[in-house]
Formats: sequence, structure tokens, C-alpha cells
Amino acid sequence: MVGTVELRVFETQNLSEAGAVYAACFNEPPWQDGWTNESAVQRLEALLQFPTALSQIAFLEGSLVGLAIGHVEPWVDGPHFYLSELCVSPAHRNRRVGSALMEGLLGRLSMCGVVSVYLLTERASAAEGFFRAHDFARDSDSIKLWRQL
Repeated sequence: MVGTVELRVFETQNLSEAGAVYAACFNEPPWQDGWTNESAVQRLEALLQFPTALSQIAFLEGSLVGLAIGHVEPWVDGPHFYLSELCVSPAHRNRRVGSALMEGLLGRLSMCGVVSVYLLTERASAAEGFFRAHDFARDSDSIKLWRQL
């Protein structure tokens, strides 16, 4: 039986545990980024300090197993939310943790008057499938441009 996912606000006291989850998640395919716990904590800490940051963490059976974080941006038709990161510990996937994070986040955003959510992810990945299952669609007008320095 799958335990109940408990959602909480992501606070700085959770950074170490959240950094470990983040590194474990994004060091696996398809990303294989090479995060250390220290670099993951630095990224998450920076995201938490954004003035309009909104975040949450997920606990399952007493352990921090997932997180979602992004920020609200003003836009012409109302506030939009950029979902910077949503990740679940590889050992806890397929236990509805990601869905609980997404549903909780969308509920909070709706109560705040946010009119849309956008994000970046890898094409044809499990992540894309997850977001499509939660009614996200590809934006046919957008492309990601990148320049290495």
C-alpha cells in the first residue's frame, strides 16, 4: 500500500534534504547533469530567495521525497507561474508523489489568481509524459535557445 503524501511549504531548514533529492533526480537519465548535494542546495536556495517564489515539498512515510518550486510573474492577461523545478526521488516515483505536488501547487496557484503555468522539460521523456498527463501541452510557438559561454 502507498502511504499518504504530506505537502508542506519548502523552507530553508529543508534545503539539505531537498538538495539530495534534487541531485538524485537530475543525475539520472535523461538529464545526467552531475549535481553535487552542495550545488543542488545552492540552486534551490537561490530559487527560494526569488521575491515571488512559491514552493512546496512532499513527505512520504516521514521522508522528504519531492519538491516543486517556481515563481509568479506579472503578465498582460494576469499572473503566470514559471515552474522552475518539480522532482521526486527516484526511489519514490510511481507512488503519486509528483501528482500530489502538482495538484497541490495548481490549487495554491489558482487561489492566488495565477492564470497559467509554464515550464521547460526534455522532449519525449517521462517528464514530458507526466506533465502532459496533467493537462500541459507543448507550445508550438516557442523554442528553447541556448548559448554556452
